[in-house]
Amino acid sequence: GFIPCEGGTYQDEEGQDSCKPCPPGHQCPAGSVAAKKCAPGFYADARQPFCKECAKGTYQDKEGQRACRPCPAG
Repeated sequence: GFIPCEGGTYQDEEGQDSCKPCPPGHQCPAGSVAAKKCAPGFYADARQPFCKECAKGTYQDKEGQRACRPCPAG
């Protein structure tokens, strides 16, 4: 049978009895069949159901990142 994956995990193959941890820089809401890359301006550590928005004073211009970068002065 198919087990729905909990948030922060996914399973892209049929007939598995466990789920894979969501890789860093991706989001895996509950029931995911694929890890989805975080959009620019967002980040995620491993095993996250959702990407988080970069905090004030930080930015991320690439997709699929695990952290945001501090804004340069000015």
